[in-house]
Amino acid sequence: MIRDKKLHLNHLIPFYRQKKTRAREKKIYFLFSSTGFLVKIYLVFITSFFPWLTILLVLPIFAGSSIFFFPHRGNKVYRWYTICICILELLLMTYVFCYQFQLDDPLTQLKEDYKWINLFNFHWRLGIDGISIGPILLTGFITTLATLAAWTVTRNPRFFYFLMLAMYSGQIGSFSSRDLLLFFIMWELELIPVYLLLSMWGGKKRLYAATKFILYTAGGSIFLLS
Repeated sequence: MIRDKKLHLNHLIPFYRQKKTRAREKKIYFLFSSTGFLVKIYLVFITSFFPWLTILLVLPIFAGSSIFFFPHRGNKVYRWYTICICILELLLMTYVFCYQFQLDDPLTQLKEDYKWINLFNFHWRLGIDGISIGPILLTGFITTLATLAAWTVTRNPRFFYFLMLAMYSGQIGSFSSRDLLLFFIMWELELIPVYLLLSMWGGKKRLYAATKFILYTAGGSIFLLS
């Protein structure tokens, strides 16, 4: 009986050694793969292949959508949150244009081209040049000032600040898009929040002003599809 047990254990020893070796190999592989992934992230971050424009475009509307998940603790929470997002976006925008954009290059820079909808061959194409830098920076500055000026808004603040940030994303997308269909989508993403802001938080003739605004702007955008 003792010999049989020893023989059985001797047969199991190579199996356990092989199992430990495989586990060690998996740990080494995971360590090297994680290190390689971090190195790739670092290299992408310090080069021009980092999707800066996509982050600048998506950050406001993504942050604005998260407002609806906040617990209701007063209007000041939404105000300060929106102001912090606007300031963060403006600082990030300034960093990108100061350190990632070359002023002596007249061509389109920070290009991004991703295939989005295969059925319609729709591409997510972004890029900026010397002409679009000014409007984008001005958009960030004015939107931050508008958020500060709207400090007295108390009626439905969640929806109000969401519309402000959604309009922010639409304006940045309009100035940085390199595809006509993408430009049209961003243009409409800008128009709808502006219309709702005018009609809900405007002055005495807010409905008249909002109707005129949407008729002229949406009517003019129809020619983009033709």
